[in-house]
Amino acid sequence: MKVWLKVIVGEKLEKSFVQTVENYKDNEIEEYVKEICNEIDEPTPIFLNKHFNHIKQFHNTHFTERDFVESINFDTMIVEVFDEKDKKNKNKLY
Repeated sequence: MKVWLKVIVGEKLEKSFVQTVENYKDNEIEEYVKEICNEIDEPTPIFLNKHFNHIKQFHNTHFTERDFVESINFDTMIVEVFDEKDKKNKNKLY
């Protein structure tokens, strides 16, 4: 599985980072995001139940200013989880 973190300012993608995760587990998404945030030098968001639920149901979630303790210099942080194998299979024409 891959975890893709995007930092958005206005409608512009400012930063993007994809991390490959072996043995992915939904309940460990907070730790994966923390690692990515440290890597790209951005504040780590606070995960609420709604964020975990969105990851489980929709394979993505987003964070805004109210989801951070520290001040942020962007509008939205989006986290998506995807399996590269699934994306490759969906793009095939039969």
